[in-house]
Amino acid sequence: MELVKRNRGPLALPVWGLLLCLLVLAGCSIPEEGFSWKLWGFETHAFIVGDEEINMRLDTSGFGRYEVTLEEGTITVFRDGETILEGWFTMDGYAELASECLADPECRVVEHVEESPGSLLLYVETEDSSEYVFCVGVEGSSSGAAFFVPDGVEEEEVLDRVHRLQFTKQD
Repeated sequence: MELVKRNRGPLALPVWGLLLCLLVLAGCSIPEEGFSWKLWGFETHAFIVGDEEINMRLDTSGFGRYEVTLEEGTITVFRDGETILEGWFTMDGYAELASECLADPECRVVEHVEESPGSLLLYVETEDSSEYVFCVGVEGSSSGAAFFVPDGVEEEEVLDRVHRLQFTKQD
């Protein structure tokens, strides 16, 4: 049996390279609020906070279609069109946010990660309402972010939502 070598021609490699580039670029977009891109189960958004560029990375793996918007300073994370997190960046550092929240007697600590950049998930219960509040530090920055989870969500689901977020300062 004689093996026949196929000649793919001189254009085969450039054509495959072009197709790969198009696939990668198909996951990129430049919305009004900053640059974003999606790749392999993660979506990254770049925001300007003061004079720093902050990247927010959202784990989009699992079920559901995730979207992020920024309108009038409020970051909203959607899954299948439903709001799952709402928040904003703050020029106050995470340490100030955390100490203020920990001092509030109406707050129950659900999760507190003290290692830098730090994060704090609280359950806040007042006479009128109750909600989960997530405060997180931005790695490499003194800025922080705070998010609220819409009412009526189980604690396990809240933990899944906030664990999907990661913030870093762009160098």
